[in-house]
Amino acid sequence: MALGEYPTVSLSAVRKKAHDLRGLVAAGVDPVALRREEEEQRNHETRTFRGVTDEWYTTVKGRYRPAYQRKTEWILRVVLCAYSGAKWPPFR
Repeated sequence: MALGEYPTVSLSAVRKKAHDLRGLVAAGVDPVALRREEEEQRNHETRTFRGVTDEWYTTVKGRYRPAYQRKTEWILRVVLCAYSGAKWPPFR
């Protein structure tokens, strides 16, 4: 299990991480499996239809005029998400 890349992570930080992981092992928790579960959860949260559209819209909305931004947001929220079943917060 990697604890960090040298020289980005200091030796003292790696020692602290290793100590924390030893505590998990002593408690009967597999740190590798725990890390995989956390990563899968993060990936699942961002790979939903809503997560992908949020990510896309955030990256491209600055390229367009405000009127086109509102229209695109409306299409994403009302039209596409209605078909996918994704829930969006109400318009501002």
